[in-house]
Amino acid sequence: MRPTDGFLVLLVGSLAVGASRGEVPLGDTGDASTTPPGSCGGSSSGGGGGGTPACITVPAGSSDAGPGTPVVLATLTSPAGLAIDAQNLYVASLNDAVYAVPLSGGAPVVLDGINSENVAVNSTTVFSVSYVGENAPPDAAFPPNLVAGCAKTGCCGSPTTIAADLTGAWGVAADDENVYFTTPAGVFEAPVGGGPTTALSAAGAANEIVVSGGRLFYVGSTDSNPQPASLLTIPTTGGTPTVLVSPPANGTLLSVLAVDCTNVYFEFYFGAPALTMSTLGQVPVGGGPVTVLATGQTLGGLGALAVDAANVYFLDGQNGAVRSVPIGGGPVLTLATTSPSLPVGIAVDADNVYWTEQSQLGSPAGGTVMKLAKP
Repeated sequence: MRPTDGFLVLLVGSLAVGASRGEVPLGDTGDASTTPPGSCGGSSSGGGGGGTPACITVPAGSSDAGPGTPVVLATLTSPAGLAIDAQNLYVASLNDAVYAVPLSGGAPVVLDGINSENVAVNSTTVFSVSYVGENAPPDAAFPPNLVAGCAKTGCCGSPTTIAADLTGAWGVAADDENVYFTTPAGVFEAPVGGGPTTALSAAGAANEIVVSGGRLFYVGSTDSNPQPASLLTIPTTGGTPTVLVSPPANGTLLSVLAVDCTNVYFEFYFGAPALTMSTLGQVPVGGGPVTVLATGQTLGGLGALAVDAANVYFLDGQNGAVRSVPIGGGPVLTLATTSPSLPVGIAVDADNVYWTEQSQLGSPAGGTVMKLAKP
């Protein structure tokens, strides 16, 4: 999550259905089961055909973590965003690399050497955005960064550059044809194997992004001013953004997104300072009334979202907890506590919830990848 004018966001994280910030898991082709991640042969870092599915699906479950008992899948340095398929979690690290971590446990495997916060996957490839720091607002001068792709089976530490010399690239999403990414100048796409970069939106800052059903959903503005931000959507072919949710009159709209076949899920802030009160909402993918799922959350930012057929899962960074709430609204359930560590990224499959923790946010520090069976 990127800080925005007027307040400092305390958390970074991931979002989407069984996914990390900005990515869409499209399932696995089986390559990872025949060629282990990290192998230097076999596949290239380009995606295959098939395009975007009708909507996102949750990957099949892995072996049960045990009721109510979180287990450590991996210990990494500053793990952040997550993506998921039927075999692995793909974990961004702020300080060294993107890793593949088996859902059933096992040694993490380095896929590339890119410091990153956000990752996305399609059927064959893991995409990442190089990390440029968390403390500059979107309109500040960023060091150049890039979007890169590495085959799920590994790329021997030599990922394919999808787009380079970018200014403040942040969110990333992918289908089997294109990679979509955001910058303070808008939403862009490039072929999954690299190639020309195309602007998809009119000039306007953009941040979080997810893709589903041939559409992109993102947090952004319709002009060069990053605030106030809205929840916007455009076709994957580009066009004039449609506003799904405008900023609340006395709040700041959204930092994190998730999407399923029916709704987009998002966060907005109320209160002074804005970080003191967070609200989780949902809105139909085609537009319509906003449903409030959870409010009055003193979270310092919800941090990250994931969704399955029944629940929305989110992180309480201020209090160090992993929580869920039914789609459409209902009681908020605390699934696990993480304090004193800070929860950062989250993903789900059919059986389990996964998240990353950092002992010191944003700095080279110890961290873990956790797994918990759904209640």
